[in-house]
Amino acid sequence: MVKSLQKYILVLISFTLLSNVVSAQVEKGKSRLDIGKKPTTKASAQKLSFVSKPMPNEVKLDKPTVVNQYFRNALLNGSSKPTTAKADVVNAGSEKSMANAENADKLFLNDKISVSNIYPNPANDFAVIDYQITGHVNDASMSFYNLLGNEVANFELDKNDRKLKVPTTNWDSGVYLYQLVIDGKKVATKKLLVRHN
Repeated sequence: MVKSLQKYILVLISFTLLSNVVSAQVEKGKSRLDIGKKPTTKASAQKLSFVSKPMPNEVKLDKPTVVNQYFRNALLNGSSKPTTAKADVVNAGSEKSMANAENADKLFLNDKISVSNIYPNPANDFAVIDYQITGHVNDASMSFYNLLGNEVANFELDKNDRKLKVPTTNWDSGVYLYQLVIDGKKVATKKLLVRHN
């Protein structure tokens, strides 16, 4: 009698466990790990409702030129004020493109100072910057930094000279940043590649 009672209890326990496993697998979205857990409440489901919203396949911009100009101003001038360019005037657009072609080799240009991009780039033994100071500038310098942000060299731009020759023979091969500073303000930064043969 005791053996039959033990068998009956064993069968009853195994049947209960088996039914719990089967019900957990049958219910959609449940796993065996959810057996015995309380179902989620409606409030917690509402908190996660943003996850089920579909994401847009692509982002469309109505006026990408405004966005481009915003970031160009923010990077070059430190100003994020958008400037509007009128594309409907054909003559002004062609004059701008001719001026951009003439000034394409310029690092910085305004009514006081004109500074060319560094050349040759990549440099081996030296690099040259052409510049001309025509207005009142208290202090103008060119600083060179490695990619870790350490200053490698700093040169003052003399009002009487028109060329700056930068010796790069002692520099390691790699990428450097050169930065024009006028009256204490950083106005332009570009890259220089030094490659020793």
